[in-house]
Amino acid sequence: MKERILGPSGRGRKRALLASLSVAALLGLLFAITSSAGPVGIASGFEDDDGNLADNPPLVTADPPGAIDWNNFDPVSWQPSPSTTPTREAEKLAFGWQFKGIEDWQVSTSD
Repeated sequence: MKERILGPSGRGRKRALLASLSVAALLGLLFAITSSAGPVGIASGFEDDDGNLADNPPLVTADPPGAIDWNNFDPVSWQPSPSTTPTREAEKLAFGWQFKGIEDWQVSTSD
């Protein structure tokens, strides 16, 4: 009779294989989701990944040198809206990007 030295046999082997395949699939999915989070902003030159709203010098070589962030639109000139709602609107063009701000009424039950 042969003696098994490594690993489980039969049903235990199938469970171990299924568990390892499940873990590998989850890790692959996690890697795919996290690695695809930033390419849109990096490729377009908009710093959408850092969350600080400030125009920073490129942190990685993939960042274009002219990258911009939300505060590049500051200051914005808010004008009264031509209609009654929203109350004010603003538009600004900066470095090829267009900002369009629309202000609504404050939180209330009447709007």
